[in-house]
Amino acid sequence: MHQVLNADILKEQYVVYGSFYYMHVSSEITLPCRNCLEIIDRERFKDPEVPEALFIMMNPGSSAPLDDKSELPEYWIDKIEETGEVPIEWVLANPPTCFLPGREERRRIRHV
Repeated sequence: MHQVLNADILKEQYVVYGSFYYMHVSSEITLPCRNCLEIIDRERFKDPEVPEALFIMMNPGSSAPLDDKSELPEYWIDKIEETGEVPIEWVLANPPTCFLPGREERRRIRHV
């Protein structure tokens, strides 16, 4: 059976960084987006380039910038389609509500 850890315990063990932005679909429609989210063990952080798990997630997610007053970059969808990518700009983030590890093992998890 999986153990569900209290959110306060998780926040003590892990730190969350995300890359958030606004995507302008048209002059009337702007969508909040996240292109990357990393949940990092505070004690056993090893190699930032080698995640222990990779999850593909959909926008919008439940995570958000920790500082809700932070200014997020804005991009137009045609520019994103042209380049095929959005720059990653890390900020401290609130963890996603789906982050409930079932084992005592501490992991570094990258959400893309």
